[in-house]
Amino acid sequence: MKINFSMNITATDAQKRTISGRVVTWGEQGNTSAGATKFKPDSLTFNKTTKLLLEHDRTRPIGKLLSYEIDNIGIQATFRVANTMAGEDALVEASDGLRDGFSVGVAVDAWSNDNGVMLIEAARVQEISLVTDPAIDSARVDKVAASENEVSETPVSEESNVTEEVTETEGDDLVSDTAKEAAAPEAVEAAKETVTVSASAPAYTSPRSPINSMASYLEHSVKAKRGNEDSVQYVAHFNAEKAKFDAKALTAADSTGNPGLVYPETMRELVTNSIGTTAAIDAVGTSALVETGLSFYIPYATQYPTVATTAEGDAASDTDMETDRMEVAIVKKAGKQKVSFELFDRSTPSFWLEVQRQLQIALAKNKDAYLLTELANGTAAATTAGTIAGLQSFIATETTAALAGTGDFASKLLTSPDWWTTIKAAKDTTGRGLYNAINPMNANGSVNPQSLRGEVEGMSLYVDPFLAAGSGLVDGSAFIIGDNAARYWESPVKQVQVNNLSDGSIEIEYYQYVAAKVVKPLGVRKFNLT
Repeated sequence: MKINFSMNITATDAQKRTISGRVVTWGEQGNTSAGATKFKPDSLTFNKTTKLLLEHDRTRPIGKLLSYEIDNIGIQATFRVANTMAGEDALVEASDGLRDGFSVGVAVDAWSNDNGVMLIEAARVQEISLVTDPAIDSARVDKVAASENEVSETPVSEESNVTEEVTETEGDDLVSDTAKEAAAPEAVEAAKETVTVSASAPAYTSPRSPINSMASYLEHSVKAKRGNEDSVQYVAHFNAEKAKFDAKALTAADSTGNPGLVYPETMRELVTNSIGTTAAIDAVGTSALVETGLSFYIPYATQYPTVATTAEGDAASDTDMETDRMEVAIVKKAGKQKVSFELFDRSTPSFWLEVQRQLQIALAKNKDAYLLTELANGTAAATTAGTIAGLQSFIATETTAALAGTGDFASKLLTSPDWWTTIKAAKDTTGRGLYNAINPMNANGSVNPQSLRGEVEGMSLYVDPFLAAGSGLVDGSAFIIGDNAARYWESPVKQVQVNNLSDGSIEIEYYQYVAAKVVKPLGVRKFNLT
């Protein structure tokens, strides 16, 4: 298991090209993707060749470990930064508080469950990175030396028990033979580590992206959906690099004489039959949901003022406008995927992409079905036959009724898959397609047999796979929807990841708040079979 956790930098020296800070605090609890975590005293061992990286990218080393001190508080480390453009930029960014955090990657060898907290008992430091986000936002660089002669006045802790200096090796320009003194305990008392569990970085990970595991991919996917521009770029670049990796052809192998050495490849895409279309929502349109409350009100007029022809000397028409309000309920739509940690850790990123996609499809399907239930509160149309002639009569009669009842024109026709089949097959008296002919004169409409959208009798057609599917041309299998007659609201989609230390399982939940209301029942006309 590899763990990355962040600490703050406590000092930089641009002239000596050193950066210092506490990288571990014993016993401090941090929240991780594996749950609450803390480190047992003296649980970490260092490699003397430990490099300082940028954002955990092994292709971007900027320095090397100069010295470290282990005391009863934690570990304080000092790094010599290379005299390169990247190193110079790193010193400036750390001094200016732009990239002023430490994140340490360790390989965990032993841990235990301490009352629900993951207690790291033995681990090896693999690398330390300079990052933009320290664990505590207020913990930043507290001293920058202006020259080589200026030295830090913070003494080494009197309670320290281990201090080790990494000496310079021949030909290595990253390491100095002079160790910078460790920061005083009081300068780092508030430092805490933020820990995230991750697996080894895949070979195709973007060289400038912190995404180096499925866990970090999920983390930045969530941040991207919440508007984090950096995460949007990280996820996009990762997906592009992964696509290139997957597209590489496997080296051809002669299996004639070595059948036991050639194995069948498993494709990464999953075959599914799920449908994510939301035709009803598309037809009605989406508005932003209010931010608070479990319901809200919409005012509406119950009586209108009037104007009449008035004879000379007579009083004007006097009718007061009166209003009422209708309540709209807000409901939560949610679904989750629960898997073992082993599956999470050992599966390919494509599995989690498909999990996310299927949760989104299930959420969309449920929201669409919820709106269809609300549309059933519309007005039953005049009875007509379940034929093309009956559909034409339904459109002609009910668009007029919707206009008379609401004052709004009705321009949308929502139908079931059975009506779609009937419309596609409709022909005129010469056998020519009635709605799918190519640009005929006086066309009745245009419907693409491979699409769920089209035009019929001047109406915008929306075909909803979940509307009375397989039931035939029955009552309620088609709706005429007037402008502003029905409303639908929704909040942004949210994702929650929960990790259970007790059994190692991981739960990912998608949820969203929605509301729907037929605000003008006379503007939603339901097909009524004779």
